[in-house]
Amino acid sequence: MSEKEIYGRRRGLAKFAQEGEQLLLAFAEASELDAPSSVLHQAAACAELLQIVDAQLADAYLEEEDREWLVPRLGYAIGQYFILEYQCNWSVNTEMDSPQYGRYVVLVPSPKDAHIVYPIDPFEASYEYVYQEPDRDLLSLLDEIVGLIQSGL
Repeated sequence: MSEKEIYGRRRGLAKFAQEGEQLLLAFAEASELDAPSSVLHQAAACAELLQIVDAQLADAYLEEEDREWLVPRLGYAIGQYFILEYQCNWSVNTEMDSPQYGRYVVLVPSPKDAHIVYPIDPFEASYEYVYQEPDRDLLSLLDEIVGLIQSGL
């Protein structure tokens, strides 16, 4: 990815985040949450949404069309959870040696050193979950990510 493309991704970050909030809100409204808009401000509400999704999809067979629809929405939900839980933001990964170089990621601060941040790609996690065979486990996948953050990746 060129510097010009990275610059373009950075310029589009605010629009990306705003569109993500709209998708996330619509996704939450379609769920069984009592107060769907709380996913924008409360980590517990995001966690509840992720639990609902996991309960509904763990054993479900997903058609390709369903997977394509679900990956971005679930990705934004996962991203929002980390944003709220770790008080961080969306960013563009500019570390050239990173596997997520050029992607929109959530930069989660290290619990051991505030000067270190870990790029978490919520869409990669969402894709991994959605494309697993039934008996998926979203909460274990998220626990694995949290464990990596806490151990220093």
